[in-house]
Amino acid sequence: MILEDTVMYRRSAKTPEDVANWKLVYNFIIETKFFLEHYDNIIETWDLCDKEFLMLVWEIEELLTELLFKYTTVTTEFLRPVSLPTVEIKCCDILFEKSSQLFRHYYTVHHTPAKLNNIRYCEMKAGLLKLDFYRRCLKYYIEFGTWADHVLCLYLKRIYRKVNHTLDPFRE
Repeated sequence: MILEDTVMYRRSAKTPEDVANWKLVYNFIIETKFFLEHYDNIIETWDLCDKEFLMLVWEIEELLTELLFKYTTVTTEFLRPVSLPTVEIKCCDILFEKSSQLFRHYYTVHHTPAKLNNIRYCEMKAGLLKLDFYRRCLKYYIEFGTWADHVLCLYLKRIYRKVNHTLDPFRE
């Protein structure tokens, strides 16, 4: 079900370089899909070691941006229309202009990290390893990847949206 067009490309591959490129893309799509499916579970434990998580997620965002610029056209779907109504956001009798300010306030005032126990510690370490592994996969594909199909671009855009949503509270 995944990669019908990529599998069709594999059948039409004539040279060893085409086969090698196909294998590289196929493996990267599998790793990207796995990362996309497990992203929410990985990020759940970010509060236990927030600095390392944030550093890895920032780097993943930069690599995703570079990869998406390499293989896709730039769209303006992220731009918000100017005519959107404004909403008052209040917490602790403080009025916030942006949701990012509210998120920052919440994480500094109301958010308390969960207690660290063995299970949470193992989940945190596994999450850090998955983030680091995917960061290395992105670097490798940026260096050695030569083409991308629509399935890979779709998965990369989905991950990019999730990463942006994760990092929004920490942007200024």
